[in-house]
Amino acid sequence: MHMKRSVNASVRPQEEIPVALIGCGMVGHKRAGAMPAQLTMVAAYDSDPVRNAEIARELGLVDCGSARTALSRATGGLAIIASPHSSLVELSLLALQCGCDVLVEKPAACTLADARSLQAAASATGRLVRVGYNHRFHPAVRKARSLIESGAVRDPFLAVGRYGHGGRPGYADEWRADAAIAGGGELIDQAPHLIDLARWLVGEMELEYAALPTLYWPMAVEDNAFLQLRLRSGGSVSLHASWTEWTNRFEFEVTGRLSKVVMRGLGGSYGTEELTYYQLPAEGRPPDSTTWRWPGSDDSWRLELEDVAVGLTGGRGVGADIEDALAVLEIIERARAESR
Repeated sequence: MHMKRSVNASVRPQEEIPVALIGCGMVGHKRAGAMPAQLTMVAAYDSDPVRNAEIARELGLVDCGSARTALSRATGGLAIIASPHSSLVELSLLALQCGCDVLVEKPAACTLADARSLQAAASATGRLVRVGYNHRFHPAVRKARSLIESGAVRDPFLAVGRYGHGGRPGYADEWRADAAIAGGGELIDQAPHLIDLARWLVGEMELEYAALPTLYWPMAVEDNAFLQLRLRSGGSVSLHASWTEWTNRFEFEVTGRLSKVVMRGLGGSYGTEELTYYQLPAEGRPPDSTTWRWPGSDDSWRLELEDVAVGLTGGRGVGADIEDALAVLEIIERARAESR
């Protein structure tokens, strides 16, 4: 699903789109460093005064004393909301009030109800709300999507995804382990990427089973999330997100009747990104295979922002929108209920 801008919403030429960045942690820095030519940073703000001053100095911007001040500098442009989960909706609503379109980091909200309030506000203001599922823009994922859409992987009936890392010393004391800030544990941290990719690649799904154990870290939230889902078109999806993978890991495969694709790696500490396409030959022979590798840097952040710019200027992008976020959060809330 892709929300269209209201006919009354102003559409700026691409080179004139101002951007306010709210939240200047790791993801905020990635966004700031991936700004395409169509977008111009005019303001940034972080609730941490030290980090707020640092980002203003790094980017050569005026030190904004509040989120509202920063957002007012980008009225008619784009707000990138890269705060911890608990403040995503509040800041996104403020951005809409200030006349900005929004790119909010996944999962967009901690609860389905909060995400619906953001959806309603976007509809009322005629503003675009996109959600930061940047994994859609990794080259292996885009290649898999093209193979599935072209029929090279026909009638997919099985998808399996695994995504995780092992945290670091003191991980149990960080904000992601605090349910009041993060909204939960691994189910709402890395699992949303897996759920979104499964929906994007093989279609809508219904939850059949969920297990959310805390296996290693001394924390009150789950450090692993196991999801078993049923495709509405028929078939099965198995997803595992983990904070107990001591070597960073990403794997995703989609199997069709006569072929399959297997993706591994996301670049950096997750290893070289690659995709292997397997095609079933005549009976009795091993499958033929072709492998593509992308050893370069991670361009998904820039490509997603370019896609947002397309949406801001009236085009149809391929990135996630608020309806996609709602679908992911619906599965997450059902998983919480199932695990209880």
